[in-house]
This record gives sequence, structure tokens and C-alpha cells, in this order.
Amino acid sequence: MLFVIGAMAALSIDVVTLYTARSEAQLAADGAALAAARVLANSGATSDTTGGSMASAWNLAKAVAIQVATQNKVGGTNLTPAEVTPTGPGGTIADPTVTVVVQKNDLPTFFARIWGTRTVTVKASERTVRASREAIRKPSSGITPRSSGSTQNSVGSSALSAIGKMPQA
Repeated sequence: MLFVIGAMAALSIDVVTLYTARSEAQLAADGAALAAARVLANSGATSDTTGGSMASAWNLAKAVAIQVATQNKVGGTNLTPAEVTPTGPGGTIADPTVTVVVQKNDLPTFFARIWGTRTVTVKASERTVRASREAIRKPSSGITPRSSGSTQNSVGSSALSAIGKMPQA
């Protein structure tokens, strides 16, 4: 009986550690997506109806997204640029979207090693739906970025995946 209680406690430590890492990855993705959207909004590219300035604005937004994400720790270590994937701009020129995926591989487990799982992967994604200048304002303006997505968690075969919603600013 004591063995069963000990095993449950050990497994709960691993699960809590994984959910904490997932939350850290989600926060990194949220911050990176908002930073990239803000760069696009402030660049003036969303006002350029020809779309000519969007490519250079996107290159800057992508660099800023990576820089913001790599300043975050997931599982106790900083993210690397290889673990951050910004994609975009989607949507329209006047209302582009930005998606940032953060994936941290090789997070160690503590007690799940008993069952042969030595490392797990944590993945989080964030998509800002509106990156126009009107959507990226201070919260006092009453206009906040919207996000879409669903939360999907699965722990199995060394993977914990999550696609979550962005907290409102």
C-alpha cells in the first residue's frame, strides 16, 4: 500500500513539472506573438495597401519574436532560437496574423524513468488574430488582441502538447 502511494506521489511530481513547463512555453509564445504583432502594427505595413513594406516589417517582427521568446525559461533553461518558430504574416495586409510556436525538447523526467520515459517535449502555440494598429493598443482603450485556438494536452510516448489561448492584456 505504501508503494502505491509513493508511486502516485512520484508520478504527480512529473505531471506538475510538465504542466509548469507547458505554462512557461505558453507564456513565451504569447509574449513573442504580441511583440511581433506590435512590430507589424507600428511599422506602418498594415497601412500600406500595396503590401510592399510587409516583407521587411515581417523580417523585423520575426527577429523580435525570437528575441522575446529566447528571454524566457522553459523547464529551467532559456529557449534557443531553434526552439522558436514564428510564422506569418497571415490574414490580410491591413489585418495580418502572427503565429509563434515554442517547442522545448528533451525536458527530463524524474520518476517516469521507472516506465522508460526519460525525456518529454513541451509545445505551445499562439496566434494573434489582429496585428493592425487599432488592435494593438493599451488595455485602457478597450481594444485588446484576440486569439484563437484550443487547448489540447496529451501525455504519452514522451510528448506533452498544448495549443492555448492568449491571456487578455
